[in-house]
Amino acid sequence: MNHKSFLILIATLFLAVGALSAQDVKTKKADRYYDLFQFDKAIKQYQRAIKKEPDNYHALVRLGDSYRLLGNPADAEFWYGSASKHISADSTVVFNYAQALRSNGKYTDAKEQYKRYSTMAPNDPRGASLAKSMDEINKLKADSLRYNVINIGVANTVGSEFSPSYYQDTMLVFPSNRGAKGKDVWQGGAFLDLYTGAISNDTAVGDVQALGGKVNSKFHEGPVTFNKDYTVMYFTRNSFVKSKKKGEKDIMRLSVFKSKLENGNWGSVERLPFNNDDFTCGHPTLSADGKYLYFSSDMPGGFGGLDLWRVSVAGDTYGTPENLGEGVNGAGNEQFPFLHEDGTLFFASDGLVGLGGLDVYYATPVNGKYGSPTNMGYPINTHFDDLGLIFNKEKKKGYFASNRGGGVGDDDIYYFDTYGLRLKVIVYDRLTGDPIDSAYASLLSGTDTLGKVLTENGGAATFKVETDKSYGIYAAKDGYLPNKVNVSTIGLDNSSPAIRVPLDRGDLMLVGTTFEVKVDDNTKEEVRVGPLPGTIVKLHNLTDKTIDSTTTGQDGKFAFQLKSEKEYKLDGDKELYFLKSEKNFDTKGKISGIVEADLELYKLAGVIRLVNIYYDFDKYNIRPDAAKELDRLYGYLVKYPDMVIQMRSHTDCRGSKVYNMRLSANRAQSAANYLIGKGMTNGILNMMKTITAAGFGETLPIYGGLCADDQGIRDGLLSQDLIDKHQFNRRTEFLVLVQPKAIYVESSVKK
Repeated sequence: MNHKSFLILIATLFLAVGALSAQDVKTKKADRYYDLFQFDKAIKQYQRAIKKEPDNYHALVRLGDSYRLLGNPADAEFWYGSASKHISADSTVVFNYAQALRSNGKYTDAKEQYKRYSTMAPNDPRGASLAKSMDEINKLKADSLRYNVINIGVANTVGSEFSPSYYQDTMLVFPSNRGAKGKDVWQGGAFLDLYTGAISNDTAVGDVQALGGKVNSKFHEGPVTFNKDYTVMYFTRNSFVKSKKKGEKDIMRLSVFKSKLENGNWGSVERLPFNNDDFTCGHPTLSADGKYLYFSSDMPGGFGGLDLWRVSVAGDTYGTPENLGEGVNGAGNEQFPFLHEDGTLFFASDGLVGLGGLDVYYATPVNGKYGSPTNMGYPINTHFDDLGLIFNKEKKKGYFASNRGGGVGDDDIYYFDTYGLRLKVIVYDRLTGDPIDSAYASLLSGTDTLGKVLTENGGAATFKVETDKSYGIYAAKDGYLPNKVNVSTIGLDNSSPAIRVPLDRGDLMLVGTTFEVKVDDNTKEEVRVGPLPGTIVKLHNLTDKTIDSTTTGQDGKFAFQLKSEKEYKLDGDKELYFLKSEKNFDTKGKISGIVEADLELYKLAGVIRLVNIYYDFDKYNIRPDAAKELDRLYGYLVKYPDMVIQMRSHTDCRGSKVYNMRLSANRAQSAANYLIGKGMTNGILNMMKTITAAGFGETLPIYGGLCADDQGIRDGLLSQDLIDKHQFNRRTEFLVLVQPKAIYVESSVKK
């Protein structure tokens, strides 16, 4: 579960608690756990009720609610989907089902459920609006070169780190549950504290330490903001609020607190006067002049869920909070605001047009009021939760948090910067000088394709690039020979002339593809594995004694212009491959048309293939069968000391995501320790330099969807097929990061 979900959803949880009035005897125990926020325990009890009574609507809905509040949209989708088919299905269940589908990237299905919700709840504009927004997903993904996003790595843990704030220009302050403080009954993990991290080179944040002073308490501390000289801090804290009436449950609220710097430490803490035990206030951000404090709240007078508000600040005196208005706020939840010093407001929302979960938006003030928000698009936003974005003063770079796949833990902090320079390209016919519309133009960095577009009117294309970098522009169109132009952005700005890429007509052309081939282990016949990029293809004009050459791209394709009445030879070369056979042909009697010829290459025979090792359920010790493979790998590491490998460990989907991330890290380290220990026993002390270890939890299964789709998982009854599939998911893979010079070692997994 995401710790941020605790901060986001606590304000709306109690609406969900009272939403189902019918209480079945079979679910009373589950409901008690649910009311105490102990969702893992509640889930087990609701599943028992479902086993006895599969049509138990109350249990179906509560399972969906529990997984939603635990930040698990995959399982929430399964149970909401089941509940939505029930005869008693109401609009809230259908809406939550649509939200879960969108969070899982299933936009077409989500659209249908939003439309269904709109019919069931015609007075709520979210249904029609969100249904329509599903058609705009591709627009949000279109500008993928807009930002460069990098996980900051070492500062992130298998737990949660999110909502960073700049602190004294060279540091970040952020909430994290890496400590061992207390126990959050919601998740069973530690409470959040505030930590500092030193920014060394933007993408690296280290020397993480708990924030000193009196701010960190026995409960959660959340997002923070500082005044201009970093002497006053406003931050989020939650605490239990005692019930006012006998029989009512204690509840948990967020409040905004203030602390002042006293003798170099954060001193006494003050709860601000506009807080109230009847509603939540949190996620503060301060204006540059210190006159207004912005925050998120579900106080009366809003537009639904959590809204963005602001309150005037004059020393230790605070005005009456005012809602930022319907232009920003909607029926969903708006939170995690950040106010840039130029007045731009950044925030996260789950109720606006977006890719799914929480997306980040920005709004600019017009005549003192904020207008319609703009989605920041991919890759800042994904169908996961993205939030807590901050920009530096120049708005060129910053940080945000996300629970997207491939991270270190649950919520991770990411660095991003902007590509401010736009490279203009014109593709044209070299002979006539005319622009070529609908030609393919690609932006290359080395052998990587960063973007590919079709030229528009006037043969024009535009790419976002970085300054002081080298790129390649590759252009192609049927009837023309492809061409590549190298370009440097040193000294270029947005007013610089367009880069012109000429194409030559190919009246008589040779076209083909390079393929990797191998012998099938079963049939013993040669089969094509796929196109082979990076192959140097040479065309020998045997008549004129000339040679043309090109290097294939990702699709393995190549093309040459031919001359009539000539004899040719075609061959190809790629490191660690050898050519099956060269091709000979001639163009006698030909003045136009296409000659087709493919090339096939074998991978070198001297290839070592690594294989995965596997683990018992909920274990990370090295089994005897795994030890044999590790001994084999150890022999290669000794024989080829210039090889560097990464151990990538995984779990099956049973257990919590946080626990599985920790278990996979233990598995990776266990395998690494086995090899390092074996090396030290034999006097090889540099073995650890050739090994890295990484755990990925349940995020990269070989067989996905097992826990989401199979009822047997929930009942504890596993078929042999499921047992086998879970076993394949519990593995350590070996990725070769640096190849030895003497031989080729094939990884057990692709990058």
